[in-house]
Amino acid sequence: MDPFRNHQGSQKAILLAGCILCCLLQLVPAQKRLTVIPKPSNPKQGENVLLVLKGVPDQFETCEWTPPSGNKVTFPPQESSGSKTIKADAVQTITVHQNCSLDIRNLTQSATGNYMVTITADPAKKLDTKDEATQTYTGSIVLNISIVFQITIQIIPANPSVGQNITLIPGMPQKDIVGCDWSRITKSGAKEKIYNSESESKKQQDRQKTVQEDDCSLHITQLTANDFGNYIVEIEVSSDQNPSPGKGTSVEPKFYRGQVVLQARTQDGGTAKQQPGQSPGSGSASLKYSAGIIAAALFGSLAWTSTLSLFSLLFCMFSSFFPEC
Repeated sequence: MDPFRNHQGSQKAILLAGCILCCLLQLVPAQKRLTVIPKPSNPKQGENVLLVLKGVPDQFETCEWTPPSGNKVTFPPQESSGSKTIKADAVQTITVHQNCSLDIRNLTQSATGNYMVTITADPAKKLDTKDEATQTYTGSIVLNISIVFQITIQIIPANPSVGQNITLIPGMPQKDIVGCDWSRITKSGAKEKIYNSESESKKQQDRQKTVQEDDCSLHITQLTANDFGNYIVEIEVSSDQNPSPGKGTSVEPKFYRGQVVLQARTQDGGTAKQQPGQSPGSGSASLKYSAGIIAAALFGSLAWTSTLSLFSLLFCMFSSFFPEC
């Protein structure tokens, strides 16, 4: 047996196997990875989260999301120019936008789990590419929904009056506070940021409203009608768990949320009301303005009456046709 011929036969077999493998690989769609970024990065129960994709092609045929429930949501751009929304449960909704980002609103614990996304694109429809095979983009992320515990907020004094100094104290357990956020919903429905421990640190933006960082209590000096509204506090704490054998001690963050309606009373015992666009002291100015208008009207009326009386007297003196004068 000639060893040289056997060697040539082996090379031909290897080349043939390589050709067959290349043909098979061309039949399999090329896959590229997508990066899934949650916004916010640490979503909490009752909030909203947006899963943004990085690496999405400019044009694609289909976008398919698979949430933890297994109910796939497919969004073909050619069928709609907006978005596609489904009901995940009684309160939670899932929306796929045209750019294949996933919007989850009113988060519940059922949203916790693995989210997978698949995008298919046909490069043949693009003139600036040499690829002919359909490309597939895939990505995934494990979403953890933090549980939020509801707490109460105590107002001291309990029935404040305009002009007083008050304190809003969250009913927190003895925990190490990691972060503290205060906000207010005004009567017009706008959300006003008061304090954020991450962005402000020790710096206070509003001197009238200050936060004690150790217990996250909010102090308001010289209360006015413009301070009324629904106050919301969100607190993040960390508690040391029992150490596990060989694993050490883990730290688990927890979140607390509370809200209270602040409405003070005036000096006469009535409820102070805030008028739209009203600033402190504008009520008294309006009252003075109204009183001035009324006084001017009375003065004008008296002047007009006096003028008529004088005219009548002169007419009677120079006329002999009215003996009754």
